[in-house]
Amino acid sequence: MIAQPEDKNDLAIHWSKGDKRIAKILQSGRCPSYSVPKRIPLGGIVALVATSGDVLLLFQLARIEQTVNVTVADGQRRQNGYYLVAKRGTIRRPRGRDPRVLNVNRHALGAFAYFDHSTFKRVIYELGNGTDPADASAAPVHKPFPSRRVPFFANNIGKTLSQPEKRLIMAYVEWIGDVTMFVHHPLKESGLYTDLFVPRCWTLFEAKSSIARGILREAVGQLFDYQRHYDRSPRLAVLLPERPASNVIGLFEKKRIVVVWRSVSGSFRDSLDGVLTKDLREAARAKKATPFSPPSNPTP
Repeated sequence: MIAQPEDKNDLAIHWSKGDKRIAKILQSGRCPSYSVPKRIPLGGIVALVATSGDVLLLFQLARIEQTVNVTVADGQRRQNGYYLVAKRGTIRRPRGRDPRVLNVNRHALGAFAYFDHSTFKRVIYELGNGTDPADASAAPVHKPFPSRRVPFFANNIGKTLSQPEKRLIMAYVEWIGDVTMFVHHPLKESGLYTDLFVPRCWTLFEAKSSIARGILREAVGQLFDYQRHYDRSPRLAVLLPERPASNVIGLFEKKRIVVVWRSVSGSFRDSLDGVLTKDLREAARAKKATPFSPPSNPTP
């Protein structure tokens, strides 16, 4: 479901299922957060969602307490954090008609995602430059990385890739249907570029032309090496020419790396409920279907 910038929606926060603080949040009605979610109205629904998609807690947002010391979902201490405070009597574990599972983006503990509580469907915002200032950390960042991006395969970036990897990336981008969704970032001090980056869902890709064990282990190392350059840590994904074994997918999932692969039919699938395949393709189609509206009073 594609949202407009002015829309307001319910909020999901990625939280660890085994975190003992869940019971404390349930008791106190105060959920710590590293940032202020700008796309949820007061009175909207907040859901704490595990990596599996299981809903851990739900509550109705009453207010946001700012500039407080909190320990956020990833265990980090923030001196200028926030509390999302539940409306009295609304905080609960799922019950009745509440959703038990929400298929929302879950790429980092504490990360925000939005959904429609009436349908329980994920809501996607077009972020434009890859970041949402409204949902960014309040802490100022000096010269954040990436400070610039390069359009898809501009400046001969493709020459640094092997031909099989380049063909795989081209096939994936063409299947999604909108080349403008994809960019490359020059990595600090290395002179290298990311294989592929999707700003709208803040995802870093490493492409590999084989599912051989050694090559897949290499992909894991490269992704974590590249990830450390980013001030806002991206979701990680590996792009493969075919589906690897289920135990390999499980290994990647434990490392929070999404697996995207090309099927026999030439379409693409992923291990995250279609976030990097079906959803992106739907967004590309919706973008193309939006008619251009010229200004009502064009300048002569």
